[in-house]
Amino acid sequence: MQAFPSDSFEDEGELVIIFRLGNELLAIKVDSVSQVLPKSQMHSVPKCGMQNQMFVCAALNFQGRVIPCIDMHQILGVNNSSSKDSLQSSPRTAVSRMIVIQDTRVGERDDPWGFISDEVFGFFRFFSTTPSNLPLSFVHAKQSYLAAIFRWNQQDVGLIDLKLLFDYLHRAFG
Repeated sequence: MQAFPSDSFEDEGELVIIFRLGNELLAIKVDSVSQVLPKSQMHSVPKCGMQNQMFVCAALNFQGRVIPCIDMHQILGVNNSSSKDSLQSSPRTAVSRMIVIQDTRVGERDDPWGFISDEVFGFFRFFSTTPSNLPLSFVHAKQSYLAAIFRWNQQDVGLIDLKLLFDYLHRAFG
């Protein structure tokens, strides 16, 4: 294994996980990703729905704690119907995955949150935040949670601003 100076990654770009919600490609920085799990580990919650302006779709036993699984389609304003014809999907069959994220900011609560992605493409580095047109679904969203747009496999990917997302989650659940 090759050793790197502590500041060498700043020149190497941002390490993110790229996933699909509906017809949108999105990414989050990996330092907030705790785990990617099969969707089968999620449990439905009876009469679960909008709570405190937040959509909770299920619960997950994560490392001995029951954590909420949020509906990112609703929060981000992304259409839940997925037509993969408009995306260059990987040759394998798309499999929904549960992505568990935690707020890694110093002094913040580190409560984990789960959300379902329609497909996970993997971990990648992006090097540029060249401005691009926002996807139409984000233009019509109540609030934008995007920090940047970058190109991957000739497609635009929206980088989610986790500070805004976590602040929203902490306000919604108190």
